[in-house]
Amino acid sequence: HMPGECGIKEIISTVRDRGVKIVIFSADNRPFFVQLALECGVQAFLLKSEPFQTISDVLRRVHNGEVGITSQKLQQDDDAR
Repeated sequence: HMPGECGIKEIISTVRDRGVKIVIFSADNRPFFVQLALECGVQAFLLKSEPFQTISDVLRRVHNGEVGITSQKLQQDDDAR
């Protein structure tokens, strides 16, 4: 658990400035937190409840340079198929 929006911004900023790719795993998928994380530059925001295969696939996609991946977008992609 990360207290407040300031904690998220500070941590993401510090790590991102070092060239590290960031994937957040959270139980909280409220749109505000997901949007904040994406605006701060994380590559992906996933729910902790995602299946192992989904997490593995997302980590591979992030490694290959994809950004803006969220559990919600993954679900929308699945629904579109």
